[in-house]
Amino acid sequence: MKVFITGGTGFVGSAVVQELVANGFETSAQKLISWGAQPVRGSLTSLSTLATAAAQADAIIHLGFNNDFRHFFQAGAMDRRAIETMGRAISGTNKPLVVTYGTTGIRKHVETEHEVADTGLLKWLTPRKSEIVARQLMAQNINAFVVRLSPAVHGAGDKGFTRTVIERAKKSHRAEYFGLGTHAWSAVHRLDAAHLFYLVTMYGLEHPTTNERVFNAVAEESITTAAIARTISRKLNVPLKAKYNPLSFGDTAMLYLINCPTSSQLTQQILGWVPVQPDLLTDMVDCKINPNAVRTKKISFL
Repeated sequence: MKVFITGGTGFVGSAVVQELVANGFETSAQKLISWGAQPVRGSLTSLSTLATAAAQADAIIHLGFNNDFRHFFQAGAMDRRAIETMGRAISGTNKPLVVTYGTTGIRKHVETEHEVADTGLLKWLTPRKSEIVARQLMAQNINAFVVRLSPAVHGAGDKGFTRTVIERAKKSHRAEYFGLGTHAWSAVHRLDAAHLFYLVTMYGLEHPTTNERVFNAVAEESITTAAIARTISRKLNVPLKAKYNPLSFGDTAMLYLINCPTSSQLTQQILGWVPVQPDLLTDMVDCKINPNAVRTKKISFL
């Protein structure tokens, strides 16, 4: 059995590759080879390569995305074309295509798997439309699925939202949160997320006609930004500060405004997915915060 993965050397993707290899999949860079995978050279702009690799695989997991926010609209368009290309390549087959989206948004209610994405304010503003494209493929009887990742995907090597907030606290010498600190993130450990991608892939192979096609990678439904800030304050031994002007957060303002409580009850029920890794705050306390850490952005695919 062969699975094609985009973003296979990324923070989550690398864990997915190792999860699949450990469970007997053949996957298609020396790092990848050392994990038992076969690399496919290219980028998300290499549409012919994507189409060929997708057609030759038994399943596809799309994790690749260019997170360079300076060119986010171009990245969103690239993402759309990549998904559409891989979808066309497997049209007429039962091969599962697992697409990645997120639970990030600004809302008061708890989002479930049955809620359609891109209905909240933040989701209307984001150029990333991977779930919308996946749903369009579903309507064409293509065996597509969506895994929604939490904004706080944490674990060793985290360079995402949590790391950004930590880096800001180190530079400003204070741990901050917006307003009353009641805005909340959902969270998941990268290894729990990787196991979920494996389970969704297996589910797609075994249930090509299912109606359940959206799954939430959420281990913790709601963690307040005040709780995150308190943990950072203790970890870095810096003061805790509430701020009431969103503009004062600069280009990271959206991170502090996010409010996205999300349930994974249906995901756990259908797939038997049980998160077992440390929760976000425990992981933040236990991890080593390297003051000399340099954030890098990289895109590649397996």
